[in-house]
Amino acid sequence: MRIVNDRTDIVSRKRFPRETLLRFVVKDEKLILDMQGDLKGRGVYLKKGSGKDAIKKRAFNHFLHRPLSLEEEELLEKL
Repeated sequence: MRIVNDRTDIVSRKRFPRETLLRFVVKDEKLILDMQGDLKGRGVYLKKGSGKDAIKKRAFNHFLHRPLSLEEEELLEKL
């Protein structure tokens, strides 16, 4: 049985190795960058450097079914 470590980037919808993507999880109604990759909950993956594109396309709204707060948008713009 083959283990696949590829994950889909929510902006480009292309598959990349998990190590090259950033994982985000919603915990206690806040968007958290999951650096270790071990937080429970629905995780979404974003390619490094595409935070502004994710905001523009409203990718987090679509996949997490909730709007981003201003603080969360500021965090994504820095990535």
